[in-house]
Amino acid sequence: MKINGNKTTQALCTILCAFLIIGCSTLRSANNTQVKADMGPMYEAGTGRNDITLAILRPRGIALAPGQEKYLDILQGALISDFNKFSAIQLFDSKNIEQILNQQQLSLSGNYSEKDYIRIGELLNAKFILVGTLTRIESQFDFDLSLTEVEKGLLVTSFKKTIKLREIVNSSASRAAAASMLPRLGVVFTPEGKLALETELSAEETESQNALALSYEAARSGNLIDALIYSYAAEDADRNSTAARQQASEAFARMGGSGTAIKEDIKRQEFWKKNLIAFEEFYRTHPPFELVYTATDISKGVTDHDAGTTNFEFYVGLRHKSVATMQKVLNDILKELRQTDYKKNKWGFDNWPRISAVSTRSNQIYSDIFNNYLTFNITAVLLNDNDETIAKLDFPLYGQLMLSGQSTIGAFSTQERRMALTVPNEMVLRTENIYFRLISINGYDADTANVNKYLRNSVVVRMPIKSRISIPADKQIVPEFPEDREKRLAAQQKEKSKQEGRAAKQNEQDANYLAKQREKAAENRDRQQQIEARRRARDEVWNTKKLSSRGNIAAGISIPNQVKPGENPLAMEFGLGLGYRNFSLDGRLVYPIGPIKDNVSILGFGAALGYSYVWNNFIASLEGGATWYRENNGKYKTVAVPTLEGKFDMVPWKPGLGLRLGYKLEFGFPKNGGLYPLMFRPDNTFGSGSTRMIGSLSTGIVLWL
Repeated sequence: MKINGNKTTQALCTILCAFLIIGCSTLRSANNTQVKADMGPMYEAGTGRNDITLAILRPRGIALAPGQEKYLDILQGALISDFNKFSAIQLFDSKNIEQILNQQQLSLSGNYSEKDYIRIGELLNAKFILVGTLTRIESQFDFDLSLTEVEKGLLVTSFKKTIKLREIVNSSASRAAAASMLPRLGVVFTPEGKLALETELSAEETESQNALALSYEAARSGNLIDALIYSYAAEDADRNSTAARQQASEAFARMGGSGTAIKEDIKRQEFWKKNLIAFEEFYRTHPPFELVYTATDISKGVTDHDAGTTNFEFYVGLRHKSVATMQKVLNDILKELRQTDYKKNKWGFDNWPRISAVSTRSNQIYSDIFNNYLTFNITAVLLNDNDETIAKLDFPLYGQLMLSGQSTIGAFSTQERRMALTVPNEMVLRTENIYFRLISINGYDADTANVNKYLRNSVVVRMPIKSRISIPADKQIVPEFPEDREKRLAAQQKEKSKQEGRAAKQNEQDANYLAKQREKAAENRDRQQQIEARRRARDEVWNTKKLSSRGNIAAGISIPNQVKPGENPLAMEFGLGLGYRNFSLDGRLVYPIGPIKDNVSILGFGAALGYSYVWNNFIASLEGGATWYRENNGKYKTVAVPTLEGKFDMVPWKPGLGLRLGYKLEFGFPKNGGLYPLMFRPDNTFGSGSTRMIGSLSTGIVLWL
């Protein structure tokens, strides 16, 4: 293919858009049409041929390699399934055919003569018999089938095709046979039926069909654990499969289920040791993981013009849904072991499966299934039209199983990796078509790995939902991928940068806060220093000037003129005084509270002059004066009452705030009439003769200037 150099980029894009993906991992557009096809009838009404019976025998293998006998069971199962789906012919189940042939002591090898066909047809009461051969020729197989009418011994139709292993696995070979042979019996396909015949089976249908065939083969070989596991896998893949459920029940019964002939023999240690080792060996060679990957979209290659290459990306990963089947099998085995009256402890199986069944009491060997991780080395390639490799990529995926407690299986796997195959641009330009193919898994051919159930692998449009991880992060021991390490380090660096940024911001905030605190502390310190300076200044002034040389202002209060002790007072006295050095002058106001008699109340004004004796912080004073009282209605007019008061001041606070206590005597003359008799009565006064006295306490505060 020649491209003009000036139009290289345009030509490259045109070529890339024209590339298709085919081969074992090709993603077919029929995936969307398969559902539509399966919804309609597969054959025209009245042409299904429900009037005839057909027995499909297991093909005979020729020159097959060891381990390839299972392909015969897969083909028989696929033929029965397809003939049943695309016609109304009455078919015999493969298990029924096997039972009848065993009863008649006929071989299952497929080596039958013409007389054998007639005899088998008569035994099965079948009108037609389908027999065939599968011959290995290098990496391919010749698939031959012949349909014979039993009663007449006449060949009705035949089919021959050279096929690849993948066509056995995905039922393409059996569908091709059905498409060729059923019309010869009068079956007319509908458009939906024709489309379905050209469409590959879904991964679930293929899994169920192939697993069931492998279960039949394992049961015939006496590998009961393998038969049980495969039957459970078939049942899990297709919940509607009656044959899978029946095979699982039979395999479990033969393994040692209730009511079987082996039930009495399961007490034997060697029997159980064989089965437990078989369980370990099966999952050692058939790890319970599935490989899924997206086909490389050839039309969306990413070109690096500087490097002169194009990258074709795809996603690949593992799922571990099959762990559920493994758990189910393990539970069944442990259940049967418990029914041996716990002789498993005596036999040395008390710590199985954590401790391998190959162990002895003196040599305990941990099972490598649960105490290590699995590595799956994958090889993917890009091929040209001549099946020549133009790009190759080797990469690993990892899986891990872990046992929690005695019987709970946990799983972890590499669930998604983004990979790319790199092709030089000049190679892209020289290649007409490019095909993507996943060719091997740990050295196994990818198709062989599918058939042998080593690791089921399938191409998907998009990566399916990830399996639930049931192994804690601190228990995961799988190696770290370079890209994961790069992401982890980048994430750690990003988090570190965030933490450093947060720390720097916090440090800045702390520094600002501390600066403000220091500033406030300095302001408070200055303020305190100023207050302290003022206080010291006041103290200095106070200390240098004695009380005897200072003036003062005083305020006081007293309650005179009690009617009787314990009764309400008649008036309250307020006082305000001035003092200078040793002299003082007080003014008084007596405010009425209640009447003295006949609604008569009094209002008084007074003054006093005194002399003080001053110590350092104490002052003693004596004041003499008078109070003029006036009653409210003028009936008793006004009276002057002489007073004598002693005061004691204590000045504990600087600069000059003190407390005052006092006792005042008022002198009255009741015989003089007027207000005197009302105010100075025998019940509220003391004294003798014509002079009576009233005593009252006073209190107040003094501020020395």
